[in-house]
Amino acid sequence: MAHEKLGSVFGDQAKDATVARDFALARAKNTEAKNEYLKALALAPERLPSLCNLGGILSEEGKSEQAIALYERAAKVNPRVVDVHYNVANALLKTGAVEAAIASYRSALEVAPDHALSHNNLANTLDEKGRHDEAVMHYRLAIRSQPQHVQAYNNLSNTLIKQGKLEEAAATLLRALEISPVSPSTLRNLGSLSSSMDDFQKAQYYYRRALQQDADDFISLNNLGDLLNQQGDVEGAVAAYQQGVTIAPEHPILRYNLGYCLARSGREKEALETYQKALALAEAQKNAAAAAMIGTAIQRLKKSPQ
Repeated sequence: MAHEKLGSVFGDQAKDATVARDFALARAKNTEAKNEYLKALALAPERLPSLCNLGGILSEEGKSEQAIALYERAAKVNPRVVDVHYNVANALLKTGAVEAAIASYRSALEVAPDHALSHNNLANTLDEKGRHDEAVMHYRLAIRSQPQHVQAYNNLSNTLIKQGKLEEAAATLLRALEISPVSPSTLRNLGSLSSSMDDFQKAQYYYRRALQQDADDFISLNNLGDLLNQQGDVEGAVAAYQQGVTIAPEHPILRYNLGYCLARSGREKEALETYQKALALAEAQKNAAAAAMIGTAIQRLKKSPQ
């Protein structure tokens, strides 16, 4: 599915202060709301809105087990509320209880067969387990229930690609683009798919359109850098990767790719410094595969004639 977007507030102290203040206010509001819901439940232990809302706050705080317990209490109060089962499933996924989450999504769909969010999230979970045919079915049901569900179209296209159905995936993404012509994720996915189909000109077009909509889309910058490097435009690739690193400085693969292209362009000293920063990040993030790959690149660069 879709990658997690890290965003960027780096190097802008005023913006950092605003973000920190917003988080502090949100935490204060959550604490106040949590206390109110606890008071309400002390008076009425089976009050459904309090159980669900408190569960939502705890889930946001990463207290998934406590959230699940509240949602399960809510399900006993009224098992015909679709959001209760849906939220249980989402919380279960956070704990790694995948099969239990699948069962809860199915419970949600027994209550509300047209619940698009449950179809989409169930499909995501099935797709990650390699059950692609079932995932495709539920993505299509999500789209049938909610024809403007752009993310479901994108998710469906990703699964179709895994099945080797590239033309169908492309048609699915183009339909998503008709619904939302400015969706960065759809444009980025069209870029990736076009590249895999060897239509590099179209791939570059879609990546640049994605960046017009979201200049902080470091994934599109990374993919654009890959494409430019593949086409021999090493300096263009360096520029794309450098912009991506500015946006997501904690991303080791972006730095690795930048180091690779710096080495290709003869800037070995910069390449080595970039690789070393990438390796430190990969090790700090306990990303063994990335660390091994970057370590090999460093050794190779040190052995190459200067």
